[in-house]
Amino acid sequence: MLIQWIIIIICIILLFILLLKLIKRVIITIFLFFFIVLLALAGLSYAVYLDISDTINQMPTTSFLVLISDQDNFITGANYIPNTEQPEMLNSENITYFNEQYQKGNYNSFLLQPNSKWITIKIEALKPYFSDQIEIGNTLITKEEYLKYLSSLTPFDDIITSLSNKSNIKIPLNYSSSNMTDSSSIKLMILMMALKDEQLMNLSEPQQVIPFFLSEYQKENIKIYPKTITLRLLDLVPSSLVESILSATTK
Repeated sequence: MLIQWIIIIICIILLFILLLKLIKRVIITIFLFFFIVLLALAGLSYAVYLDISDTINQMPTTSFLVLISDQDNFITGANYIPNTEQPEMLNSENITYFNEQYQKGNYNSFLLQPNSKWITIKIEALKPYFSDQIEIGNTLITKEEYLKYLSSLTPFDDIITSLSNKSNIKIPLNYSSSNMTDSSSIKLMILMMALKDEQLMNLSEPQQVIPFFLSEYQKENIKIYPKTITLRLLDLVPSSLVESILSATTK
């Protein structure tokens, strides 16, 4: 009887040891799995950082179209062409055309030149960088006012009305019929005046642009076409990990 109990105790001890070894292996395996996954995600995040950095560095020599959207509609934009001093402003007809093509899913129509790219930026991504006020015709316009101009179908009329009310001088609405009254051109000029963070728009300083770009890209406030492989994989990377990689690479 004693021998049987001894055998049972020995079997229980051996079973316990085997279970401990099995649990240890499972824990090690899980740890290694998560370590490899985190390492892969970190590598992917850094690859995306390098990819975006390369894209930004190529912008001065690459044709690219930038479109600003508000409530899923393009409101203004510009076409950047290499070796030109100023970008080509898009007029209202261009914006209407791109809105129609976007709704149809004809994304290739946005590629105006060989090897070119197009970028869409939601106005929500730019609002934190807007000035509290801008000056138009020696008259101060508040942020609340010029945001209304950006969402208006008739920004020129709204600006003239506002200036007339502030200065008590009646300005005729047919004051001009050139590009000055084109809604897309007006909105682009307002955006350029409103953006107070010059470093954000300075493409010669990628370390300033990349964190903004990646952060807003993950929020779907920025889109780029055609996508690179690394950008397609970016959705797999948690935003917290991307922020960690950015803070490490931008120091």
